[in-house]
Amino acid sequence: MNKKIDRVMGTVEKWLFVFLMSLMTVVVTLQVIFRYVIHSSLPWSEELSRYCMVFVTYIGVSAGLRIGTHTCVDFLVIILPKKAQFWMVALGHVITLAIVAAFTVIGVRLSLDMMAHGQMTAGLHIPMWIPYSIIPVGFAGGCIRCLQNLVDHFHSRKENPEAAK
Repeated sequence: MNKKIDRVMGTVEKWLFVFLMSLMTVVVTLQVIFRYVIHSSLPWSEELSRYCMVFVTYIGVSAGLRIGTHTCVDFLVIILPKKAQFWMVALGHVITLAIVAAFTVIGVRLSLDMMAHGQMTAGLHIPMWIPYSIIPVGFAGGCIRCLQNLVDHFHSRKENPEAAK
């Protein structure tokens, strides 16, 4: 089950990255052409490209947590005995999960507040809760990835009991 979730989420993340980065590239290129060749700008292009970049960043939370590319300080883990290293890494996964879950809840509240106020974006004229919705979505993906990392960490102990001694 863990591998299937990992495969599906990895595929979704990859295609969202490709789509959003491509869209951003096309929109910025069109804006440059319109501004310097046609001498008329597209009023929505900067906002759309900014939201694409923000969406890519929040999707990157999930993808980065899964492959472990986020910054970490491991000097304490390295100097500990093997058994303590195992539990320290597990604790790190649990703390990361708690932080990501807290940001998910905060993001949901923020999105619901935006929905309740009915605010619209300046350039695209869409409800402001739509761009804000990437916050809970990205961090919810991060929660799933943290849980996967925790499960994988304990499975690695079963597969290699020497690592936990």
